[in-house]
Amino acid sequence: MASVATTLRLCGVIIHWQPTMSTPFPRAGSTPDELLLQVRRHAAALTITLRVGDELGSLFVGARLRRALLRATEAHEALLNERAVRDAAAAARFCRLTQGMRALLDGAPTRIERADERQRLARWVRALGHEPGGANGPDLYEVNAHGRPLTLAEFDALVMVDCALITNLQGARFVDTVVERCDLTYAALHGTSWINTSVSQTSFREAGLGNATFHNAFFMDCDFRDADFTVGTGTGAEDSKTIVQFARCDLRGTRWHGRRLVAQLLSCKVDGASGAQVVGECGRGRVELCS
Repeated sequence: MASVATTLRLCGVIIHWQPTMSTPFPRAGSTPDELLLQVRRHAAALTITLRVGDELGSLFVGARLRRALLRATEAHEALLNERAVRDAAAAARFCRLTQGMRALLDGAPTRIERADERQRLARWVRALGHEPGGANGPDLYEVNAHGRPLTLAEFDALVMVDCALITNLQGARFVDTVVERCDLTYAALHGTSWINTSVSQTSFREAGLGNATFHNAFFMDCDFRDADFTVGTGTGAEDSKTIVQFARCDLRGTRWHGRRLVAQLLSCKVDGASGAQVVGECGRGRVELCS
């Protein structure tokens, strides 16, 4: 594909973009609101890759963000031009929603040199349309935190596949996110939030999930052996009674002291779990785990 330079004016800032690779950019949405959601998703993914120093991830996600910004700006301008009177409030709102993108993109690399990274890029491109998320995902692929902290990170509407996040994730929020085949072994997940999120084939072995909150979270084929779900007093988490599903998960040796949640356990292993009582039968309806 020929490389075509693009100039984008965003909120008074000129962004010069010279694509450096042939990358598919699926057109999953066409309305300004849909395009803005894409922008926010790519920005969230780029923030993660920059924090862990993933150059290839930042290159790929940065390219997707630039494209999404261009399309969102074009759609927004077209919408304003259709109106009889230019809507200054709408223009200001669009600028607020996209502010900070320029600085974020400044930190993203524009080329890669390492051959192994090129192979990973090829795998990532092939994964589009085949992995969770369809043509738009995964947003994060084979990202390795290498121990770099991701405290208070926002995983917002992302699709994550084959990532290794063995690091400090305290206070991170996973909202409307899909996590598949990832490694969070030993991860510090204290105070994390799991909201409308689906996780499969992921290891949480010996992870610290103290004070973590769950709302409509679903875990399937995950390894939680010896993970700590303990809730401390005075955190507010001990008073919440949330719903979470575990399907074919290994929960042996987990600790649930102070925890109260309504769960559905389907074909799970729970031998050696402490600080919890299982009320009901595993695999049949709702199961309440409480201290």
